[in-house]
Amino acid sequence: MRIYWCLILLAFIYSFGTAAVISIDLGTEWMKIGIVSPGMPLEVALNKESKRKTPVAIAFRNGERTFGEDALTVGVRFPKNCYTHLTDLLGKTVDHPSVKRYQEMFPYHEIVPHAERQTVMFKHESGELFTVEELVGQILAKARDYAEMFSQQVPIREAVITVPPYFDQAERRAMMKAAAIGELKVLQLVNTNAAIGLNFGIFRSKEWNDTARYFLFYDMGASSTVATVIAYQTAKTKERGYSETNPQLAVVGVGFDRTLGGSEIQRRLQLYLANAFNEMEKTENDVMKNPRAFAKLFKEAGRVKNVLSANAEHYAQIEGLLDEKDFKQLVTRTQLEELSADLLDRLQGPLLQALETSGLTLDRIEQIILVGGNTRMPAVQARLNEITGRELSKNINADEACALGAVYRAADLSTGFKVKKFVIKDSIMVPIEVDFERQVDEDKKGKAVKRTLYSFLNPYPQKKILTFNKHTEDFEFYVNYAPTEQMKLNPPILNISVVKLDGVKRSIGKNTENGAEFKGIKVHFNIDESGILNLNSVESTFEKLNPDNETENATSPENPEANTTSVNSTNGSNSTAAKKEKKPEVITIKEEIAFIESYLDLPDFTPQTFDIIMDRVKKINEADRMKKEKEQAFNLLESYVLDMQNKIYEDEHALVSTDEEKEAIRTKCSEVAIWLDEDGFEASADTLRQKLLDVKEITKDVEFRAAEMKNRDQAVSVLVQALNVSSSFAERLKNASSEERYLEEDDFNSFSSLINRTEAWLNDTMSILKSQAPTENPSFTTLSFLDKANDLERELRILTTRMQANRARKMREVVEKIRTKNETSSGKGKFKKMNETEEKTEQEPEKTEDESQRRKNEAEEELKADQNEANGKDSDNEHLEL
Repeated sequence: MRIYWCLILLAFIYSFGTAAVISIDLGTEWMKIGIVSPGMPLEVALNKESKRKTPVAIAFRNGERTFGEDALTVGVRFPKNCYTHLTDLLGKTVDHPSVKRYQEMFPYHEIVPHAERQTVMFKHESGELFTVEELVGQILAKARDYAEMFSQQVPIREAVITVPPYFDQAERRAMMKAAAIGELKVLQLVNTNAAIGLNFGIFRSKEWNDTARYFLFYDMGASSTVATVIAYQTAKTKERGYSETNPQLAVVGVGFDRTLGGSEIQRRLQLYLANAFNEMEKTENDVMKNPRAFAKLFKEAGRVKNVLSANAEHYAQIEGLLDEKDFKQLVTRTQLEELSADLLDRLQGPLLQALETSGLTLDRIEQIILVGGNTRMPAVQARLNEITGRELSKNINADEACALGAVYRAADLSTGFKVKKFVIKDSIMVPIEVDFERQVDEDKKGKAVKRTLYSFLNPYPQKKILTFNKHTEDFEFYVNYAPTEQMKLNPPILNISVVKLDGVKRSIGKNTENGAEFKGIKVHFNIDESGILNLNSVESTFEKLNPDNETENATSPENPEANTTSVNSTNGSNSTAAKKEKKPEVITIKEEIAFIESYLDLPDFTPQTFDIIMDRVKKINEADRMKKEKEQAFNLLESYVLDMQNKIYEDEHALVSTDEEKEAIRTKCSEVAIWLDEDGFEASADTLRQKLLDVKEITKDVEFRAAEMKNRDQAVSVLVQALNVSSSFAERLKNASSEERYLEEDDFNSFSSLINRTEAWLNDTMSILKSQAPTENPSFTTLSFLDKANDLERELRILTTRMQANRARKMREVVEKIRTKNETSSGKGKFKKMNETEEKTEQEPEKTEDESQRRKNEAEEELKADQNEANGKDSDNEHLEL
């Protein structure tokens, strides 16, 4: 662990004063939140239960919204009100196979199609309809809240969110829309395999060189399995204006199975337990038809599955599963493996796909590294050992590697942090092509043409320009997924979008009339760092000769070798071409073409629909805020009332209160306690705050006297100590000679007078306080004692500072006198008689100089000693500061 933190600190060079950035590893079942902020290295944020991972769940019940463990608790009793496994539904229509599997797993949810998009919507029991993006957006916002609570950094706006590498365009756009609903600025959607590879690579940066080294990461999560071959090496980049060598990871091979994960194993165990309960015939009702009982079995199946990873057998048991009948069933690891035998057979698929697409054999792979919680299953590890014949590595955190790698990327992308550069070259999982019709003959139908835009495993981000040379009329083209044997979508081929161009004919006609030559329609595409395809612009291009702007030996784009030198080898003499051609300049004309892009895979929300969603989420957030304020006000009032009911008869409170005050406080507290039990839960936060003020109005005198009694001795002790220090200082000054005092007589007398007045005030005050009854408000508060102590401390500092200045001034005068005397003595030596010996004339100045130097050193040492003494007095008085 110590090495881990040292490497983290080395990775970070420095951070600027800025807000924190986070990463959200949003899985099917769990989410982890990475965070980096000023003064805090890479860390995983804790949730309100102080846990490092949070269930991806949201529930609504009786107007209250809950997340994580609280939501799952609601889901056990009211399964229709709790929504989980939401990432499997992002960007999918209701007829998608993934939606069908979801309905089989959670049959109690009512799913209806969105009126405009045909995507999934949950119909709540209250009749409200929630889109998947809306629910995921609220979960992302809660993740940000956990990070803010953990780091005490408010607000946090920037985040990197992880997505599976097989996410298509619709799913990625849906995740971006969910982040917008959660009011998060997404720095990047980073693929989970790239984030894991980054986490592995940053702690081994010194190991990489210009020779590629290959590692295979096998990640088995809740809903899918991904195998990735990553190449690590150093590469030269030129991102900051100059060339530098940085470590780099490149995704060179990927294989995945979107339905092979722990959730499917859990579902099969759920069905096994349900059948076992039905076979017991404890009740006539079918447990599978009872949503609450079926949800309990799913939760218990997940618990048993995890326990069986470390134990050979375990009991599944649920009290009052159905019709108040308990359920208990022994499950062995062998039985679980038999239930998932066909799933274990599919483990080799992603691994072999990753090797095939990378073009590597297994002997080129240095390590096979396990990632994901479900790789802890002994059957999974045994099967992978059998397939590869290799020892499997477990040298990274299987749960948190993705979140930590993503937050490192977030720090790199953020402007507030500077980290060691680590280049990521991610790859496109599914090829993208453009389909259009080319008009061959006016009387015949157009010819269908396909052009590959991005090939399989093309790195991104990447820009592409597609040129249409034959189209002279307005036309349209489709952007589609290209079919491939290696990567299969589900369904395999979908149209992404259709693009309609408007104004092509008009643009061509306008420019060709002016003598320009049509060079085609250029369409500018870009896949950004999040893997999202964007159509940036469309333009028509023309070339035209500009005879008015002639240049000698001009070099045109078509003739870059216009300037030539010829050598006459016949007569042996060199001659330059005498004729200088004058060529007109070729200019390029570009004109923007209007276009309309319509998504076919996942139509975007209309502005009106998106505004409705945002208004609803804001209302829910406001209700949560008011609920939180109400809970805080309720807890403060309840704790204060209970505390006063106990303290009024104990310790200082009992001593400083009269019987009438005790009775009044007891009566008021009892009245408020009864009100809290009967009406407090329905009261507003303002009403609860006012109740607290009413109680404090009655208790304020007793609270004041109790606090004074408790703190008075300490305040008196501080003042007495200040008097002792000041008196000792004054006594030393009094015994010092006038030359050693370095202080004016008036200043000394003023300080002595302050000490005498303070001592007299302390004696009189203590006499008055002792004569007062404890039930009376004291005439002098603890603050008055502290004020007197501060007056002494302040005056003492002023005097010591003034003494230091006076002493330094006198010491400078002494040094100046010695220097003047030395200069005078040295001058007299020049007038000595010429008949004195050379040795004597040389020794006298040396003796004089030695003596002056000695006196100067003694004066400086004395000055330094006095200054140290004064500083020591200052340090003795520093404890008086309060």
